[in-house]
Amino acid sequence: MTNRTRPHTLVAENARLKGRIEVPSLEIRSGECVVLCGPNGSGKSSLLRLLAGLEPRAEGNVLLDGAHLLSRNRREIASFVAWLPQRPYLGEIVSCEAIVAAARFRFMESP
Repeated sequence: MTNRTRPHTLVAENARLKGRIEVPSLEIRSGECVVLCGPNGSGKSSLLRLLAGLEPRAEGNVLLDGAHLLSRNRREIASFVAWLPQRPYLGEIVSCEAIVAAARFRFMESP
């Protein structure tokens, strides 16, 4: 079982998606607030997908607490990294609370 109070670090080193984005060095620690700004098509979502381990064509390294992100199973990654992709609409009315609760499903929590 992982210790949820221990701080975690997500690091990208020389990570890139050919023709889309290059990340020479980026380090994000637990509790930090990181803001991505840029025009449409500048690679913000691509960077998030890269850091979440959702881009199989990536080069370089994305490390979670010093270990390659993709060496971990999806359930373990989900305990540290969450992804909610952009959608023009959800197809039904969903409360913000329901979206957050869905992200917490991995922890078997109930509202």
